[in-house]
Amino acid sequence: MPSRPVAQALPRYVVLPNCIRYAPRQYPNVYVSLDGSFEEYLNGFSCKSRATLRRKVRRMAQLSGGTIEWREFSGSAEMAEFQLAARGVAAKTFQERLFRGALPATAEFLDEMKSLADRDNVRAYLLYLKRRPIAYLYFPARNGVLLYSFLGHDPEYNEFSPGTVLLYLALESLFQERKFRLLNFGQGGMQQKQQFSTGKVYCADIYFLRRNLRNVLLVSAHVFTNAVSRSAGEVLEKLKVKRTFKRLLRYGSS
Repeated sequence: MPSRPVAQALPRYVVLPNCIRYAPRQYPNVYVSLDGSFEEYLNGFSCKSRATLRRKVRRMAQLSGGTIEWREFSGSAEMAEFQLAARGVAAKTFQERLFRGALPATAEFLDEMKSLADRDNVRAYLLYLKRRPIAYLYFPARNGVLLYSFLGHDPEYNEFSPGTVLLYLALESLFQERKFRLLNFGQGGMQQKQQFSTGKVYCADIYFLRRNLRNVLLVSAHVFTNAVSRSAGEVLEKLKVKRTFKRLLRYGSS
């Protein structure tokens, strides 16, 4: 049961009469409610955050010669063009270099995008600079909720925050369209998600396994491994080197 809303934190694992319930990941799931207008949404930001966002949009406009070039993709016939252009950006991102977590390049994924588009269940976006794609977003939809699935930007333009600018423009368009209820960011943590979200629900990834000795041992080993990993992170945090370590992981593979 992935991303299952829960009223409170669950025990990590419990041996029940007929199964083992294991909840290794528990986290706030953050989202943007797309009710109301875009201006009302922006008014929920602090004055400083609102001014910072608008300054980033203005800087991108200045860099682009006065007008930001961007595009929304939603039709089936547009998906191949989006995938090709987005992959040009994705290949440069740390998500691709570290764990192949960027937008897939496969024919199977293209077929999936087209199938979603045929049902009007996908929105995708590209930000351009001098006709060259520099950022992308990909949101499939389920039951009126868009999922924040794939994103990336060209690291050459980090100082201009192209991903933030594109998300700002995409949200403005979604508020105007009024088709979808929510944009679900998923697990919180990224500063961008926290900045743009309007609410959160506490969730858990829950597994049910047959009750036997093998599964008890496997779950216990997984709990132990996760505990060691958390402890290592806490030590790095206390030593004030965790952020440096993460940057080394992010850029060291380039």
